[in-house]
Amino acid sequence: MASLDTLRVHLRLLRMPTAAQLVAELVTKAQQENWPLEAFACELLEQELEGRRQRRIRRLLQAAHLPTGKTLATFDPKRLPLRIQRL
Repeated sequence: MASLDTLRVHLRLLRMPTAAQLVAELVTKAQQENWPLEAFACELLEQELEGRRQRRIRRLLQAAHLPTGKTLATFDPKRLPLRIQRL
């Protein structure tokens, strides 16, 4: 399994933390299901992209300093000034 450890190190150096975390699980699944190499690479990269998207959302929510529970669904437009309501 030295090659798997090397792969993890390379993924971390490429700043792909989600791929580095999931590579062992995906290698096992790909071997069991006889995935072609392209399918394995595609799945690994899709997982990395999803991880990046989730981290970006989390980072932007923290930067927004919104109170917990505030969403567009809980937004009350009646609290806006009349001038803005008309727009």
